[in-house]
Amino acid sequence: MTSIAISGASGKLGRMVLQSLRSITKQPLVLLSRTPDALAGISSSLEPRFADFDQVESLQQAMAGVDRLVLISTNAMGPDGIRVRQHRAAIDTAIAAGVSHIVYTSFLKADSSPLSLMTADHATTEAILKESSIGYSILRNAFYDDLARQFLERADHDGRFVHAAGAGGVAYVTRQQCADAAAFAVSDGFSGRRTLDITGRKAITMPELAELARTSRGRSYSPVEVSKEALVERMVAASVPPESAAMLAWIDDGLARGAGGPASQDFERLTGREPPVLAL
Repeated sequence: MTSIAISGASGKLGRMVLQSLRSITKQPLVLLSRTPDALAGISSSLEPRFADFDQVESLQQAMAGVDRLVLISTNAMGPDGIRVRQHRAAIDTAIAAGVSHIVYTSFLKADSSPLSLMTADHATTEAILKESSIGYSILRNAFYDDLARQFLERADHDGRFVHAAGAGGVAYVTRQQCADAAAFAVSDGFSGRRTLDITGRKAITMPELAELARTSRGRSYSPVEVSKEALVERMVAASVPPESAAMLAWIDDGLARGAGGPASQDFERLTGREPPVLAL
């Protein structure tokens, strides 16, 4: 029977992928983690294995006998390219071990996003997969719904929240939705190559977000559009550290230029399920 491995299995998304897989398949599951002891006792039918993307020897042992792999992108972001090196090591080792298919958790518009500094590692990892001989499912996940709540946290006592996202919409996803997509993609037997956009059912603009929040929270919200520079000034005046303010305004500006959408039906086609409604 086909053996499926999940990298980062002790992390938040990894555990969600595991639970989703256990609900849809009886295939043997191998749990790859730098902290496999954290997974001990989950189930006698699961096999935790030590795997460190910075230790190739551990990857070789961890992927022995694995046929399909969920490669959850690491959090090792930095200017030295460490995340790409980690991903390349995992992909190269998987190929050498005989893995036939990799499901990679990428980011929406990885190779064309206005937020290229955020997506560059994903674009490079996608290129590594495309230049290899292995089958793959690249899942380009949209922004988590956490971002929507963060926008609303900017609201003052009158419910006004400032932003620099213009008319840009965001097709927010939940972590569970991304986990379900990965679980279906790695267990459905697809053996070719595909790139799927995992998004919410529609790209939600700031006025639409305000209306959704009003309905769900019973409080009036009103978006106030400002320039990127003005947003930084407002945040710094509100005691947000300058570097953090600049980063948040940069994300807003990227959304204004289309980084958050459009919405796709790929999730529904893959899973047979409708994307969840944005919960605020």
